[in-house]
Amino acid sequence: MYDYEDVRKVLERRERYLKSPQSKIFPVYFFAVQLWALASIIFSAWTRDPNESMQHVPAPPALLEAGRAALHEDENETRAMEILRPLADRGNPEAQYLLAQLYKSSSGMGPDRCEATKWLDRAARRGHPRAQARFAQAYMWGEGLLPNKWKAYRWALAARRGGVDWAAAIVEEAAAALSKRERRRIEQGMAAWRPENEPPAFIVRIPNVPAVLASALIKPCHSWF
Repeated sequence: MYDYEDVRKVLERRERYLKSPQSKIFPVYFFAVQLWALASIIFSAWTRDPNESMQHVPAPPALLEAGRAALHEDENETRAMEILRPLADRGNPEAQYLLAQLYKSSSGMGPDRCEATKWLDRAARRGHPRAQARFAQAYMWGEGLLPNKWKAYRWALAARRGGVDWAAAIVEEAAAALSKRERRRIEQGMAAWRPENEPPAFIVRIPNVPAVLASALIKPCHSWF
């Protein structure tokens, strides 16, 4: 049972809120957020490249190792970009995976979730198991694209099938968001499923704004906090 005095105080607070400027600002703010997200989706669709080639050009191992060393050991982002970007553009999945890591954790350029996810997508569709695991996480958490638990589960299963031990945790997380029937349907389709047959992911490029102003579903490419 509610105390009469408590009810009276709640009604008074509601009355004060309705008379305050905030009550008029919130609907405008909510509309602006939705409009911003819609504009970002339209912009992403307009700038999408539908003609990406799936050609896979082998890269010299020494060059890949130099790029990996520049990224992880020397922490020389400029040098890593100079080495890895041309290899990634030519379709080398390991270079694409390393480039995604560079975009995800860059301190000099600033992290870019959208570019990181774009390159994870390309490496994953070329059969790179670790990229498939990270791509599954991107689908789980809305890292530059709309969250999709079905695709997250499928990509996590592919990564686990490719020998990525820590993909099991992603499989478990994605499975918890699906029904038993949905999981069975995805699992039954894995025998015939091929990553190279997947269409390119639709990257939603929400601009560099505070995360709270962007979208409740998709994280912006860059966040101020």
